[in-house]
Amino acid sequence: MATSRINSNARLPRLLEGDQSMGHSYFVDVGCSGGIDGHWLQFEEGLRGVGFDPLITEVERLRAQNTIPGLKYEDAFVGYSEYENLLPKAFKENTIENKNNQWFERTSARAYTRSKAMSYEQAVFNRGAELVYTDRWIDLDQYCKAEGMPGLDFLKVDTDGSDIIVLLGAREQLTRFVVGVEVEAQFTGEHHPYSNTLSNIDRLMREAGLTLVDLETYRYTRAALPGRFQYDIAAQTTQGATQWGEAIYARDLADPNYEKKYPLFRITPEAVLKLACFYEIYGLPDCAAEVLVQRRAILEPKWNVAALLDALVWPGLGAGMTYEQYIKAFNEDPDRLMPSRL
Repeated sequence: MATSRINSNARLPRLLEGDQSMGHSYFVDVGCSGGIDGHWLQFEEGLRGVGFDPLITEVERLRAQNTIPGLKYEDAFVGYSEYENLLPKAFKENTIENKNNQWFERTSARAYTRSKAMSYEQAVFNRGAELVYTDRWIDLDQYCKAEGMPGLDFLKVDTDGSDIIVLLGAREQLTRFVVGVEVEAQFTGEHHPYSNTLSNIDRLMREAGLTLVDLETYRYTRAALPGRFQYDIAAQTTQGATQWGEAIYARDLADPNYEKKYPLFRITPEAVLKLACFYEIYGLPDCAAEVLVQRRAILEPKWNVAALLDALVWPGLGAGMTYEQYIKAFNEDPDRLMPSRL
């Protein structure tokens, strides 16, 4: 599930479309039931993507419906083969010892599925068909090497409970190549450095050189007093305590000291442009503008940075403004962006 601030009509990918020097944008979607989100398709013919899901029937359906040459779907559990050495199964199952504070089983969403005697996965993702899971297990780092991928640019993870395991199995990709990540993050779980919680995911991502840039949270009422569901599915509600969120991570390549902090990541013009596209697609055009401005020297004269910046300008201070005109107007009268003036 993507954040509500997704820009499905981003301009930077269109401006860069067909530029052979950009190369391909490599993308992996772990937990792709329902199909790869449409906003990724804005990378057009340059996109090379793989969607993974353990539900065999769903993967077969997605393969049959796929019309994008650069995309493919594979049935597999994605994780980390050494995970049990980090978080032993016996400790994970002992909720008293690990002080697990997960309360999802007490939500109105779970009460709904119990009262209906239904499986959410079977009803929503598998169209009511019998759940048949693959017996294939992979680590992303090993998969990318075996497939000869030069390096992932983007990663989306939505596994309903094992997201940090996917990230642990992709640490080399995260450290050396990835510029943007969308990951489901739980706020509760075992008290352990490698449990699937936001605090642990954030630590892992920061170690790889990625920074949290957005977090959309989702609420669930308790079964003791059910509240209104957000959608016509047994999931989040309009009220209730926060249960989990959709976290967006990106490299802060506008930081002039980034290379010194994270020397394993090589800053290339292509990485800068892909990052700028990622920022715009995720509703952060200001971050896209900053990285274009700060890394202008490695982009010009090959790319027209002024034109890219112009494409990001919000028309609130006047239609048709260039980036330079917009910044000049703000510097001359910053109050123009106050709500009372707009």
